[in-house]
Amino acid sequence: MHLKHLLPFKPAFFEAAQGALVQPVAIAYRKIRGLPIDYGQWPLIAWYGDMVLLPHLWHLLSLG
Repeated sequence: MHLKHLLPFKPAFFEAAQGALVQPVAIAYRKIRGLPIDYGQWPLIAWYGDMVLLPHLWHLLSLG
């Protein structure tokens, strides 16, 4: 699966961890309930904008 658009990494967000080892990562979700993910389902997975993390994460985990 190829990403349609990936935003640039913002290293300034990690200034608080200065001196510590920081490894940026990406998670690629390939299936929901055993079926391949298409572009129309990306909003179910992506966490963006002013979304509140915990409700989004709870919904994401409920997708299977």
